[in-house]
Amino acid sequence: MIENILEKIFEHNNWANLRIIQACAALSDEQLDAEPLSATKGSIRLTLLHLVNSQRGYVSLLTLPIEARLHAPPALGELQQAASRSRACSALWE
Repeated sequence: MIENILEKIFEHNNWANLRIIQACAALSDEQLDAEPLSATKGSIRLTLLHLVNSQRGYVSLLTLPIEARLHAPPALGELQQAASRSRACSALWE
């Protein structure tokens, strides 16, 4: 029963994320990459990337065996590459 509830929560969150991404599809690259003038951090594109990556991370954390989750933290070079790729629209669906 609990697993079904958790699955429904993730399905709903994924549905909501997809709706947000679809709404943002009408924005230009300039709008997606503009720095916000509010208290938030990062552009709309980076926020969308965060939503997608967070969803993936939570699902992995809750569904993968513990052994699969135990890995070395990424090297600084890997983090730099990931951050560089985050500016590309296709990174949202990798």
